[in-house]
Amino acid sequence: MDLRKLDRINKIRFSEFNDSSIHQAYRDVCKVLDDIHKQETFRTSFEDTLYKTLKLYTKMEVYRSVWIGARNIDIFIPAVVTEMQPNADFKLRGLAIEVDGKIHDAEFKMKKDISKFQMLRSLGILAISIENHDLKHPLVLELFSKIPSFSRLDTRARRRLRRNIHLKTLISNKSLIEERQLSLPRALLKSLGEL
Repeated sequence: MDLRKLDRINKIRFSEFNDSSIHQAYRDVCKVLDDIHKQETFRTSFEDTLYKTLKLYTKMEVYRSVWIGARNIDIFIPAVVTEMQPNADFKLRGLAIEVDGKIHDAEFKMKKDISKFQMLRSLGILAISIENHDLKHPLVLELFSKIPSFSRLDTRARRRLRRNIHLKTLISNKSLIEERQLSLPRALLKSLGEL
């Protein structure tokens, strides 16, 4: 599914659902995903260090182990807005940070990482990867210190981003929802089934 059309699909098919019903459905799916993928959601000491560092530097909402689509993201900061190039019309909303160890040098992991980054990019989210041993590097620390100076999404834009993330996750896990017979509103299930 082309995620650039998600806003249009949002308005057509999901306009009757309020954010709280979609958020609850997302939380239910995330609980199942956490149970199934315990190894992916395991937090390393490096992720803990990064999380604490970001909380110290940014004073923004920083989330750990977030499901976006069928992928688990180590660290996510939704309020950040970045431009790909100076004076660009296209801005990326949200910052996903992956903390990678040696396992990510394996070819199968590289392929998964590439698809994860492509999926995040299709949602308009900036994704970066930082090696475990680079967390204390001066350039990485400088990047973290600059995050508070990035533009921030307003409340409405953050809410829209969150809704798109929730819908992408529900759509990506449609078969899991049906298989586990999760109790989502019937009309929401029907709308997901039509995609």
